[in-house]
Amino acid sequence: MDRIHQPTEPPSPTRRLIASGIRLQFGARTITVRATLAGVTGTIRTRAAIDRAAAARVAELHRTCRADYQAAAPRRAQNDRATDLYAAAAEAVTL
Repeated sequence: MDRIHQPTEPPSPTRRLIASGIRLQFGARTITVRATLAGVTGTIRTRAAIDRAAAARVAELHRTCRADYQAAAPRRAQNDRATDLYAAAAEAVTL
């Protein structure tokens, strides 16, 4: 709490703002504006374009997960066999 009341050092004169930006969302449109020393740039994207980009990222994630799942198939089969043997052994002991 004491830190809030302590005065802070003013920024050095060599420090300056390099870029500033804003992102606004109006219904189905997203407007992004960025201002730098070189100028101002911006984009207007519709919700459909954002959804397509998100769908592409999800599809890539699914492809990666599918490849990992397929690569681990031999190990899963080996574990399943071991689990079956453990279950059979446990059943034989309880009988």
